[in-house]
Amino acid sequence: MRTTLRLTTTALLYLTLTLPASAYYVRVVNQVANFPDAYSDIQLNDGPTLLEHDTGLLIGAGSQGRSYGYGNLATGAMRGFVSRLGNHGSQVSINLYDILYFDLPDGVTEAPVTLSMDVNGTKIGATFGNSSLGLGSSNTGNIQETFDGRIFGYDYSVTTVVREGIGYQMQAYVNFQALSSSDYSEWNVLNTAYMSIALPEGVTFSSESNVFLTQPIPVPPALWLAVSGLGVMRFATRRRATPAC
Repeated sequence: MRTTLRLTTTALLYLTLTLPASAYYVRVVNQVANFPDAYSDIQLNDGPTLLEHDTGLLIGAGSQGRSYGYGNLATGAMRGFVSRLGNHGSQVSINLYDILYFDLPDGVTEAPVTLSMDVNGTKIGATFGNSSLGLGSSNTGNIQETFDGRIFGYDYSVTTVVREGIGYQMQAYVNFQALSSSDYSEWNVLNTAYMSIALPEGVTFSSESNVFLTQPIPVPPALWLAVSGLGVMRFATRRRATPAC
């Protein structure tokens, strides 16, 4: 089954996100306007669970920009950096997709599971961002939250009542844009944009990728200092996933 989600913004940057019939994937889309050779759309299906791509700083007549994206199913992390000075804009989109299966305690037929996403970073000048987070199945429907133009300081979470023997599609997506401006503009979420999952006592899960949320998030302290300016580290705890057999 294929699902298409079109995200349209007030800028002239458009993206069509297609969810293929893959068991899991990581996708990063980079674009820097006026630099057509820098456009890339890389999607790793049913294989590597980490993807990173960087256009580097591109400098042309009257404009410059950069687009960097990183996605990792094992940590649930999505990181991005876009910058722009001059005409047009630049963007990066990161998408994680996996299928989750839940094991419930004896005598329990269903249980609520909450998938959350936390985005931290900084922005400068004319910027735009959107995101979506979903967890659902053919039984429950696609329970999804979409946040248009809102990135920092919002509660990204979806709760689904799960049962055993059903595969639940997990989708997480972020898009960051540095818009056309005579002044410098930038999105910087290189510190972390990550997911976590809250499970009732006795409930465990596995994934098609065998790695979803099985590793701690590597966040260098120096990067937190540079982005926050305060040196205050925020720790997130998550229940370790049970790898599929």
